[in-house]
Parts: sequence; structure tokens; C-alpha cells
Amino acid sequence: MKCLMLKQPWAYLVATGVKTIETRTWRTKYRGPLAIAASQAYDLHGGRYLRDRSILFPAPYELVRGAVVATATLRDVVAYTPELVPQGLCPHTEGEERYGWLLEDIQMLAQTVPVKGRLGLFDITWP
Repeated sequence: MKCLMLKQPWAYLVATGVKTIETRTWRTKYRGPLAIAASQAYDLHGGRYLRDRSILFPAPYELVRGAVVATATLRDVVAYTPELVPQGLCPHTEGEERYGWLLEDIQMLAQTVPVKGRLGLFDITWP
């Protein structure tokens, strides 16, 4: 299965279905099942950005790290435009080339699965 690693609290927001578009500076031709993993890192800037917009999530020490937290289907990858901001939760910056990875069928895992962090889209062995 393909896996995408996100910093917390972004992985939590995807796992709970609050964030249905992941933003990246790169695109992929891959479409299909996708494991969503939380990296060991926490995005302090992102956390402040979300709290300033009253988007609630657990405290950093309560968030799972270093594990697959959800599965989803990567339906499509499109140019990230201002209209996608509510589902992507990331600001749109004029002139910056970003892509929205459209996620559907998001399922939070009852039991997380440990995984080593990697950049990009990578393969994992799925139980």
C-alpha cells in the first residue's frame, strides 16, 4: 500500500475527516488506496495557524506519532486554489504552485500501525 507521511496535527485532522485535501508542492500520477501516517514531528506553525482559526485538535503530547493513523483513497490531484482552502485548511498563496490531493473514504484506524518516516509517497506492507 502507498503511504503519505504528515506532521501532526495535520495527520489527526485528515484521520478525523476534518481535512479532506492534503496540500503538496508536487503531484503524483498515483490514484487509489493510501495510508495516512503521522510523522514524529509536530508542526508548531501549523498548530498556531489552526488554533487562530478555532480549529480544535488534541494537545501535541496527546497526538500519535510515528504510525499509520488512517486509510483513505486518493481520488485526484488538482491545482490548489482559494476555493479548496476550507477542505485543505491551508492558506492559498498567490504565485505559489501547490497541489490539492483530494481524499475520500477516510477511515481512522482503531489501532495505529508503527511506521518509519520517509519523504514522498512510499510503499508499506499492510497487515
